[in-house]
Amino acid sequence: MTSGRFAAIALALLLCVAGSAAFWSAARSTAAMDFYQIWIGARMARETRHFYDPATATRMGETYLRQAIEEGASPLHIAVARYRRNLEMFSTPFLYTIYSPLRGPYERDLLRFQIVVFVSFLVWVAIFTRLFGWELPASLLLLAFLLLAFEPLRSDVRVGNVNHVVLALLALGAGATVKRQFVAAGALLAIATMVKPHVVLIIPVTYLFWSAQRRWRDLVRHAAGAAIATAAAVIAGSIYFRSATIWLEWLNALRAMPREIVPLEVGNFALAVVVRERTGLDAALLLLLAGAAALAAVAFRWKPGSRADAALIPLGCVLFLLSSPLVWLHYLLLTVPLVIWLLRPAEGSGVLPRQLAGVVALALLAVTPWDALMPSVLEVATFANAGLLIAFVATLHDLAGDHSSARME
Repeated sequence: MTSGRFAAIALALLLCVAGSAAFWSAARSTAAMDFYQIWIGARMARETRHFYDPATATRMGETYLRQAIEEGASPLHIAVARYRRNLEMFSTPFLYTIYSPLRGPYERDLLRFQIVVFVSFLVWVAIFTRLFGWELPASLLLLAFLLLAFEPLRSDVRVGNVNHVVLALLALGAGATVKRQFVAAGALLAIATMVKPHVVLIIPVTYLFWSAQRRWRDLVRHAAGAAIATAAAVIAGSIYFRSATIWLEWLNALRAMPREIVPLEVGNFALAVVVRERTGLDAALLLLLAGAAALAAVAFRWKPGSRADAALIPLGCVLFLLSSPLVWLHYLLLTVPLVIWLLRPAEGSGVLPRQLAGVVALALLAVTPWDALMPSVLEVATFANAGLLIAFVATLHDLAGDHSSARME
């Protein structure tokens, strides 16, 4: 190891330590409202019927607040119970099921969850950077940047969401894809989708590209793994809820959600909201169709390769973020693997523009310091969506171009 490489690794490690300290400081000072809702939901599943009925959520929110006060729960527990007395129950039955082992005091279970989240964060960053050919110093610098300057990560820490766990599943699925273990890859991606449906487009995007290349055998193996894992998740959720219809109730609850787009002011960064604010048009469906059409056009020019297969996974995540009418700030974490793909080291005539696009996209998606410099939330959301579009378009160009190193093995 050269002295320059050693110094780079040492500096990056110091930054990672500082970032990890900031991560834990933020984690241990938050009430984690998203975690609370799933933590409570795992209990409600066994204690009440009509789980997804809004009246049930309101009633049980008050019940658990009263119970926390009567039992002398910690101030943190009582604070988050007061804040979330009107529960929002829209997560999948499978997500509540996997929270079921957390049956202890709130703060102890939250600590366990935060440990899992931090380990998952390290895992998915390590896997994606390794898969896409990054050297150790660059991987550590990216890790430090995310810990110190990436606002979507801070937002995720504050609310206590499971994005890092989902990303770890996607990373493992990407690793299985690169190794051509397609049954395992399909199963892992399906489990990630059953945990958080906002990654649902990863599978159809993958199948679109494989169908264009007539990779029927790979597709069938992948679909078989996905089908088995989906069936297992459905059965597990039904058993835990002791209901044969709980998944239908969940789907009905989703359909019954208010059709009005959640406004920017409460944290919705969706491109559809930005377009509506600037033009008055509801563009969510149009954005999805435009993104799908762009993908279809590239799929027939694509240069297949094991790592390019893996890039389709974050590409599907970004397509969802561009077309969804609801994108919370912490959802932008799902863009990082695609930026890792764009920033991968490789030779070729298109490398510098690709990497420049990755740097610009990452800077825009970081939100900080743009949020302090912009005059309104609309401008901040516009910048973030510009980062999404740059990452999406640059990846499509990279996959379609003859100069791309997408075929690297």
